[in-house]
Amino acid sequence: MKIKTKSVRSKKLDGRRKVIYPLFSILILLLTYHFLLITVLCSAIYTYTDGTTSAQFLNIPVSARAVALGDAYTGYAADSGVIEYNPAGLGNLYTNDIRLSNLFYFEDTAIQSLTLVLPKKKFVLGFSGKYLNVKDTERDISGNDKNDFYITNWSVLFGAAYKITPDFFVGLSARNISEKLKDKKASGAALNTGIYLTLPKQKIDLGVSVVNIGQGLKFIDERDPLSLTLKLGGSWGITHKTTLLVEVIQQKDISSLRQRLGLEYHLTEPLWLRLGWKIDQRKFDNYTGFTSGFGLRYNKFYLDYAFVPHYDLGVSHYVTMGLRFGKSLPLPKQKIEEESETQEEPPPSPEKQQEETTEQEDEE
Repeated sequence: MKIKTKSVRSKKLDGRRKVIYPLFSILILLLTYHFLLITVLCSAIYTYTDGTTSAQFLNIPVSARAVALGDAYTGYAADSGVIEYNPAGLGNLYTNDIRLSNLFYFEDTAIQSLTLVLPKKKFVLGFSGKYLNVKDTERDISGNDKNDFYITNWSVLFGAAYKITPDFFVGLSARNISEKLKDKKASGAALNTGIYLTLPKQKIDLGVSVVNIGQGLKFIDERDPLSLTLKLGGSWGITHKTTLLVEVIQQKDISSLRQRLGLEYHLTEPLWLRLGWKIDQRKFDNYTGFTSGFGLRYNKFYLDYAFVPHYDLGVSHYVTMGLRFGKSLPLPKQKIEEESETQEEPPPSPEKQQEETTEQEDEE
């Protein structure tokens, strides 16, 4: 009987080790990654002052859902829009997704974006294309209009996330960047990297990313660096209908640390309501940065809208339309629940029943 008791205890210890060791490994990876980000990249982030970076259109968001939530999307991988914030967040997606986003910005300015996500068993692949077109007018010394010209910017991004465990992902994406101002052109490349951790029992997601890693763009003889940015974000499912999002951002061309807040509420089955606040310490006294929006779902189709006031500059409208298609991958949580249900109370074998009967007789 003693030998049997030791066997049961050893099995329990083995089960605990299977849970503790992966969590410990994830913690070490998180600490290592965060340490490398701080020691290697923060020095580069503080190297430049305001207004010295290129390809600023990369910092203009296009996902209506993310914008309505204050851009606090690094730690909230709810849809394919996360590819622009944290490539590792792609690992949290389990359905093929294609979407088209339109930003109706200021006068004569429009931005379009196309995003595609294809989840696999261990990898999730993503694509994003972004195009900006601005119409401007050249004027002479007297201020008279001469002719119109366009400022054209575009980028193409390919990304992938790898699932180290069902709840921990790493990601990397690479993008090509092109800018055209009249007859002047510039091009370059950039990398984005990140990690993403989900804690299903606590309903918490955490994400860390570094975006716009690259040499920058060169116009004529001068090269301006990209806007290297470090992001740390998280989301918490307060209830099954309410999610709170938070994020902090350190950007190369902005000296102050910025914060983001977002709140999403699932009102009814097809309708989501969203609020956000972009906290900018440089403009804290004029109440700027509030965002709002909603989302609609019908079967596999969805529509997201965001409204952003800019006060003196007017307002901007964001619209995203998407379709989820194909067969979805099974969620890890569902797999665990199915396995636990089948293994929770297995039918006892005749030998097991005989042993239990003998033990009860010995105790009596």
